[in-house]
Amino acid sequence: MKTTKIPIAGTAFTVGGLQERMKYFFRIRAVNEGGVGEPIELSEGVLAMPPPVAPRFDLQGKLKNKTVVRAGTALCLHLSFTGSPPPVVTWLRDGFLTKGREVITKSKNHSQFIISSSQRSDSGVYRVHLSNDYGEAHYDVSVTVTDFPRPPKNLRLVEEVPGTVTLQWDHTPDLANDDGAHYIILKRDTSTASWFTATERVFSNKYTVTGLLPGRKYYFRVIAQNSIGESDPLDSKEPLIIAKEKECISSFLLKEYTPPSRQVKPSFLLPLKDHAVRRGHDCTMSCAYQGLPTPQACWYKGESKISDSPRFWQSTANGVCTLIIPSCGAKDGGEYTLVLENPLGMAKCSCKLVIFDKDDKGLLESLVDRANKSYLAR
Repeated sequence: MKTTKIPIAGTAFTVGGLQERMKYFFRIRAVNEGGVGEPIELSEGVLAMPPPVAPRFDLQGKLKNKTVVRAGTALCLHLSFTGSPPPVVTWLRDGFLTKGREVITKSKNHSQFIISSSQRSDSGVYRVHLSNDYGEAHYDVSVTVTDFPRPPKNLRLVEEVPGTVTLQWDHTPDLANDDGAHYIILKRDTSTASWFTATERVFSNKYTVTGLLPGRKYYFRVIAQNSIGESDPLDSKEPLIIAKEKECISSFLLKEYTPPSRQVKPSFLLPLKDHAVRRGHDCTMSCAYQGLPTPQACWYKGESKISDSPRFWQSTANGVCTLIIPSCGAKDGGEYTLVLENPLGMAKCSCKLVIFDKDDKGLLESLVDRANKSYLAR
């Protein structure tokens, strides 16, 4: 078979289109105007070899240096490369040859590493190493196998300041190896079966819950959370009773106060205002009043008297009336009325409470519009 269609003038020629690792025989003839000379042949065949190339990875952005896999799913690392002759492929994890549950496939320019059902213990730095007679190359992939976090342990409660509780617990072992792992703190009044979030992102093993009502009993819960989901909850075993504030005013040496002799009919100096509260949060209603003798305060929700209900906490002191509704639910929405009464007369003041969920965007927008209209009307 002729490799040239026309004679060449030089003394060197490169033959293309040959198959790798096939043996070929060649012969050469001189040609001039007088004709074709006798051929000269090589004594032995020539093995067609590709040009030598050191190993090199052909990544094209398909495999990143870091990958996160959920436990129980397949861990698959696939790499393409070039090299002549084809390089020897070796897989290592944390510097040691992999062995055990993985399946490794190799070809001339591809290699794939598969663990069909990964576990946390499969986390590590995986290295694929290439080598041939003309060089070496390697590529590292940091693999993190994550799962639902294990729960924290040993929850301890301390009431250091009245109305607050400090929670301490032992870290989940999964927090150190997961940058996104954190804790969620929840509380539950013994009067309700629903848990409500106190805070959502805690990275330490200590947190102080505030806004607790004196005389009420609370359970507390700590949950670890990562990108996969939440751990089993860690609950306080017994409810904690929030201590009532002590009557300590008598311990101070104060000048005796003599009230004025005049009497005043009850009236509101600063009335109640409307509230919009996210479900699960506390609501505090308060107003300022005047009246002598000190009027009796009575709270109503709609037409129902709630002053004696253990569901609510109220106080009347120093010219201020306060009503606290803990852990508001949908049923707590409505109109609330405060009635003040003394021998000279009676005064009423009302407000509305709206309960909304976190994603209730329509209600939030209507509340903002209402506030803007109120501001412009001034």
